[in-house]
Amino acid sequence: MKKIILSLLLIVLLSACGSETITAQSVEENLVKAGVDVANKETLGKDTMSLIGLTISEGVRYPLDEKDSVRVLVFESNKDAKTAKKALDELSESAPMLLTYTEIKGNILVQVTGGVEKSVAEKYLAVIK
Repeated sequence: MKKIILSLLLIVLLSACGSETITAQSVEENLVKAGVDVANKETLGKDTMSLIGLTISEGVRYPLDEKDSVRVLVFESNKDAKTAKKALDELSESAPMLLTYTEIKGNILVQVTGGVEKSVAEKYLAVIK
């Protein structure tokens, strides 16, 4: 019985070692691989999501052209990231001119503005999956 428990514990520990922690830096590295120029990135203020009552702990905007961009927002919790995603998605549905594409993983949200073709936006959102 002890051998079975130890074996199960070992399996759980080994599987946890393989899980990758996602960070804003790893998202940026993946954006570079996806073709985003990160040279002109802009740091976002903690009040970036204040309209929906959330504070980001870190945020960066990567311009794609004069009006479109990719934003990476790091929240205090997964719950806050989900709340922000839901608010952005609802805004996109209610006002198509404010369309954005969003994806979250853990406490990080990636947002691509709606002027970008959907297939291109999906490529950028995939960096977080």
